[in-house]
Amino acid sequence: MKLIDKIRRMFEKKVQVFLYHHILTKEEQKRQNITDESMCTNVDIFKKQCLSYKNKGYTFLKIEDIYNIQKGNKKFPKKAICITFDDRIYRYRRKYFRIF
Repeated sequence: MKLIDKIRRMFEKKVQVFLYHHILTKEEQKRQNITDESMCTNVDIFKKQCLSYKNKGYTFLKIEDIYNIQKGNKKFPKKAICITFDDRIYRYRRKYFRIF
């Protein structure tokens, strides 16, 4: 078995999980006085990242989906990704989940 095939098998039935803290425009970042850019992702970059995964055929999963997959109640997609937020989830859910 080739190395690339071994690597692919290693990642079968795995979910990539990304954690975000703040997703803001530059103006919102300034208004909220957020200077630590490691805690903040620009909204345009976030959209590009999500669209890139969507265009590559990834299925966006909610935590509930992962639970149902583990229980055998839902089929595991070929490529899976889960995006989580450290806090303010309801704000981001309303504002950005339309991208998915």
